[in-house]
Amino acid sequence: MYHSKPIHFKTAIPALVIALALWIVLTFFQGHFLYKNGDMSLFLFDWDFFKEAFSIPGGFLGWVGSFFSQFLLIPWIGALLWTLLLLLAWWKTVQIFKIPDKLSALAALPVGLLIIANMSLGYSIYYLQCHDYFFAPVIGYLLMIGIMDATWRLKGTAAKIAFIFASAFGGYCLAGVFALAGVIAAGIGTAAAPDSKDFKGHIWERYAVSAAAAVFCAAVPFVLYRLFTSFSIADSLLMGLPNFTILEWAQSVRLPYWLLFGLTAAMAIARPYFANAESDGRKMALFNPAITLAAIIATSVFWFKDDNFKAEIKMSLAAERNDWQKVIDIFETATAYNPDKEEKKYKDMAHELANANDEETYSQIIRIYNGKISRPTRLMVILRDLALLKQGKALDKAFAMQDGGKKQESKFPIVNSIEAGQLVFFNYGAVNIGYHWCLENQVLLGWSYSSLRAMTSYAVIMNESEFAAKFLDKLDKTLFFRKWSREQRVLANDVQAMSSAQPYKDILPYMCFENRMAEYDDGDCEIFLVNHFFKNRSNWSTPEFDRAALLWAMRYKDSVMFWKALAQYFTTNNPEHLPKHVQEAALLFCSIENEDLGITFDKEVLDGFTHFQEYVQKYGVNSNTIYRLWRNFGDTYYYYYFVTNVYSFKFN
Repeated sequence: MYHSKPIHFKTAIPALVIALALWIVLTFFQGHFLYKNGDMSLFLFDWDFFKEAFSIPGGFLGWVGSFFSQFLLIPWIGALLWTLLLLLAWWKTVQIFKIPDKLSALAALPVGLLIIANMSLGYSIYYLQCHDYFFAPVIGYLLMIGIMDATWRLKGTAAKIAFIFASAFGGYCLAGVFALAGVIAAGIGTAAAPDSKDFKGHIWERYAVSAAAAVFCAAVPFVLYRLFTSFSIADSLLMGLPNFTILEWAQSVRLPYWLLFGLTAAMAIARPYFANAESDGRKMALFNPAITLAAIIATSVFWFKDDNFKAEIKMSLAAERNDWQKVIDIFETATAYNPDKEEKKYKDMAHELANANDEETYSQIIRIYNGKISRPTRLMVILRDLALLKQGKALDKAFAMQDGGKKQESKFPIVNSIEAGQLVFFNYGAVNIGYHWCLENQVLLGWSYSSLRAMTSYAVIMNESEFAAKFLDKLDKTLFFRKWSREQRVLANDVQAMSSAQPYKDILPYMCFENRMAEYDDGDCEIFLVNHFFKNRSNWSTPEFDRAALLWAMRYKDSVMFWKALAQYFTTNNPEHLPKHVQEAALLFCSIENEDLGITFDKEVLDGFTHFQEYVQKYGVNSNTIYRLWRNFGDTYYYYYFVTNVYSFKFN
């Protein structure tokens, strides 16, 4: 009779050490990513939520995965649960495939693929529709090898075929293609087994089991397609795998799963021969260390690593908690760099540009060095400016900090309205476009804790208590947001309490514009905000609104918008002293237009502008001087105006 292999403690020690190291990395270095994934998932303790999960094949896997994903909101717990499941996957792989001690590192290969599948996602999480994915694959893998184990344990061809039939139909309903992969691998392993005490029977009996597995797996998706109505036949062999709104994202993300299925089938074929591999101990002595090292290196290579991606998530999470100083601190930490190393990059770029023979080569060099030179993404700048506005420091500090528009390390273009539109627009009081993106994310990506909280906040600030109650009723059925739900329910029914509570009291002053349909933002927050603050000002504007309008006029680099915004700023803010960047912008536009508007400038600002003009006249602005120019004038509006050409605004 078939028996699984026991694991010796000395074999498990390296796996335990690696598991501990993985938990430490996830908890202390990837906690922001875990929390973000947890926030983009949803699990409700609700019968309707349970029934909806089973409306598609693989629903059980999604439901269980969603249950575990909620614990990512406490990163150390989520990391611990995931690490333990991965450790269990390694242990069961060794047992079920009878891998000897000297080859036990082979079991790390499927585990490594499961880690890569999660930690290589990066920006693709914003287009992922099934946010149970973090835990679902490892649970699906355990079910897959469990089907194989149970099949091989059964006696008799008829019993095996009956179990394979039940696993194909029932397993597909519960776990989608993970169950089908397990059935196929079980059939392959049975056919490949030699005549032995484990698989008694003639060769035709083993092939009958294998053929039954193939037939059932081919038939099940088409048969069940008639019973389920929530998926297309084209997606029948993808049920249980990550799904995306943009198909291009899916191909590379699903690759680790196809490799996992192929590797498992190969191990099923090799399982009867693993025992012979322990005969020569000296030849196999270095096998485990070599395979373990290779698996760690591969995982590290495909692990998504990008400081700007990390900063974007950390900044958005801090903004959701109204911790504006932390937003700024994260930005400054992420944009700090070694000046000498950066200067060398600029010099190398200048040298290569000098030898460029055509425009295409010139553009390619620029693109390459734009990826090497340290710059923030536009979303980082948007969140930083928002934080400075909330602190009343934007007009003094916004252009003194690192700026730019470094392309995100994404395989495909991603719009920042998808990433953080509902957060950014809410804090600017742009309720129509903000609610639009709440709906957009809900329709494209499904419900999540994040979208439920955002839609609740929009309903509360608009005094739509009945509408807010619909979302709060769902949040009451969550594990970690019941307290928040109770607090918001009070504010939804008490306008006075809401207007004096955070974050609403800081947002209401921005809601002083004419009420009209929001213009489309083309997927970019900046496009909308420039139009919004220029067009939407009313006669009863607030100081907060006009400070933001002045900032965005300066970002747009338009003198007409700037002078209008400045006049409005004088009306509502009545400043005793103009902020530094406002003086710089006014002095610059006065100089360009050869006008004297009677504005009094600080001597420091006047001297700085004179120094800037002299420097540019002497050295110019080109690839050879741009870094030195930043070192001398990077904290001024002049540098932003002439050098930081990061965005082409579409102004209507």
